[in-house]
Amino acid sequence: MLPLPNRFFYILLSLLLFSCATVRDTARDDDRRAAPKQLRDSVDLRVSSYLFVEAKNMERRERYYEAFRFYKGAFSYDPYSEYLMDLLPEYAVQLNLPEEAVNIISQGKGRGDWSDTIVRQAMGIYRRTAGYEKIPQFFEYLEEPHFYDTLVYLDALEKTARHMEAITVYKKIAESSTIDSLVSLPADDPGRVNPRDFDIQIGDLYRREELYDSALVYYEKARTEEETRLPALRGIALSKYFMGENIPEAVARMEEVYAEALEESVYFPVLMELLAWHYASVEQEYVRAVEILTPLYQYVLSRENRDLLVYYGKALVLFMNSAELFEQSENLLTELRTYSDTNFYLLLYSGITATSLGKVEEAERWFNRAFSTEDVSTEDLLGAYRYAIWNAVAMEQNELAHTYIYEMLDRFPGSPHAYYIAGVAQMRMGEYSTGVGCFGRAAELSKDDFSDLYFSVLFQKAVAHDSRGDFSAAEEILEEIIAQDSTQHLAANYLGYSWAERGENLDKALRLLELALSQEPTNGAYLDSYAWILYQKGEYEEALTYITKAVRYLDEHYVVHYHTADILVQLGRYDEAQTSYEEALRLIPEGKEDDRRSITEKLNTLKDRN
Repeated sequence: MLPLPNRFFYILLSLLLFSCATVRDTARDDDRRAAPKQLRDSVDLRVSSYLFVEAKNMERRERYYEAFRFYKGAFSYDPYSEYLMDLLPEYAVQLNLPEEAVNIISQGKGRGDWSDTIVRQAMGIYRRTAGYEKIPQFFEYLEEPHFYDTLVYLDALEKTARHMEAITVYKKIAESSTIDSLVSLPADDPGRVNPRDFDIQIGDLYRREELYDSALVYYEKARTEEETRLPALRGIALSKYFMGENIPEAVARMEEVYAEALEESVYFPVLMELLAWHYASVEQEYVRAVEILTPLYQYVLSRENRDLLVYYGKALVLFMNSAELFEQSENLLTELRTYSDTNFYLLLYSGITATSLGKVEEAERWFNRAFSTEDVSTEDLLGAYRYAIWNAVAMEQNELAHTYIYEMLDRFPGSPHAYYIAGVAQMRMGEYSTGVGCFGRAAELSKDDFSDLYFSVLFQKAVAHDSRGDFSAAEEILEEIIAQDSTQHLAANYLGYSWAERGENLDKALRLLELALSQEPTNGAYLDSYAWILYQKGEYEEALTYITKAVRYLDEHYVVHYHTADILVQLGRYDEAQTSYEEALRLIPEGKEDDRRSITEKLNTLKDRN
């Protein structure tokens, strides 16, 4: 180590040398600035050329981000290079660097002079890279916006759900004189504008904001011209459906528009998808849902839009499986997987379809691929296990169901949803004691938040106890649920009906059903339970009033007709009772042999009486 004085000497010497170098470099910069412009440009161009060559070298080695940095360096020394000005923004877009592209555009053509040309280039970059939220800001920079600029701006407002702002712009355009020349163009001119098209756009935007009355005003204006009549009728039908005032009429309207549009080879995706889902989820007419969505899928297939193809294909598979068109579903999935062989839902639906066809080993392969898909949320994975497990149970593949139950619980040991899924599956397999255990664990994991899941778990636990013959345990849980939350109408109905079946606590049972009906006054099952309690109390006339209401909402369930017949017998209306018993026998499903025998005996007794 150097003595202390010598160390100070070397430190001072280093500082002196550094200062001299700084002065020398500064002098060089001053000399360079004082040099003729031609000399400076010559130096800049040589540096730019060197950096350009290095960029090309990086490209040959497929190191594109480094190449981009060298190109940027070259551009900083030669900002008037037309080649680099054209190359760099597109290069940045290819590397998913839209902000870089816009910055480069702003540097060129005069170093920051935001002319309308540069603004349009920036808007184009953001449009190609889906940076729609930036476009309205740049639109404000335009000194003389063209009609096309306004359309780009409107598209960005719609893509970013700024619907009310878009409506204001459309109204201004429709009222301005700037489009007069476009309106007067011949009908076959691609640049021609029809003002009624703006009415359709405004109507659609109001509909997205759920302002249906305002939407209908503009759709009605648009339907007055043949050119916009069909889109306007589409908008009216959709608005009427979402308003919910007369669903059957709205569905009939959508059917009319659907049929006419199909004849003219016009496709309205929102209407077609909504109509298909209505038939599937509300009417349970799955074959009709398949018929409606198939033309839309075929249209998207012809356009080779991969994302939309998979989107509509998944819905079509669901409808086909619900309609038990499993072979058609399998063929469609084979086609879809050629476009996306790693899509989580396609793999899941492939497993479900294979299970439905009895191809257990193939189903396992599909499910395992779905469960090992990366970047899938816990919610979606649990949904996948639910589909796989419950579908296996429905197809009586209990061994496969157990395999996935154990795997799911091992993967999500702290999830109440996982135990709930397992409990429901075990109930369906008749394993009531195991189901009680799963529901108990799910209740422990969800008890702190008193959520809908918590009460659903407790309710299912009570049902599991009752199913294994322990009604007292079920009764205790159901009373606990109602004490904690009096709006739990499922528990109120179950307990009230159970007491009525046993002829116990009839007044308390009646109060519970009043509570349930206050929550859902048109629930056919609740009306049936209320009528049955009145029957047990001997109040037959009032019981008939409520069972008649129940039949109105639950006409396809054998129990309401069975109960109707029993009540009519007590009122001495034997012919009507016989008709109701016969209807109950027609509707009773397999597996209800005790009820079938009981109904048959009562029906025969009535026939003997007559």
